[in-house]
Amino acid sequence: MPLTEKGEKIKGAMEKQYGSEKGEQVFYASKNKGKITGVDDYVPLEEGTSKEVRDRNVRKLVGAGHKTEVAHQIAERKARGDDNQHMGFTGEMAKPIAEFVSKVDALAARMDFFVKKQQQRQPVKVKPRTKDAMQPSNRHPKKVPKP
Repeated sequence: MPLTEKGEKIKGAMEKQYGSEKGEQVFYASKNKGKITGVDDYVPLEEGTSKEVRDRNVRKLVGAGHKTEVAHQIAERKARGDDNQHMGFTGEMAKPIAEFVSKVDALAARMDFFVKKQQQRQPVKVKPRTKDAMQPSNRHPKKVPKP
């Protein structure tokens, strides 16, 4: 999706701060989570399966900066109502995968809780004693030589 001027500025600043690859990851993660908005040209597409609706959607996407071939693919997917095809699986396969992802998320939450509990159980590190902080001790009696 083409970025707006605001998006280009934010992405450039993140790449400068975090490095090229990590900055791009941070930028898109923030955009997907909704922390930053207005950074890309979102194109609302019409619902429908007719050829006229698909052609209008293609024109909107091309006008927003998509390549013609990609715009045709997106419009075709929208017309079929199959948003999962771009991931390489069909609609029937989407339900088991969604259930699997849900179970993985639940397991990750349980693991995070377990780690948090384990960290609470670890002993607190104590500063080592120094000579200045030690209590004075009694000296050992000197050994008396035998006569």
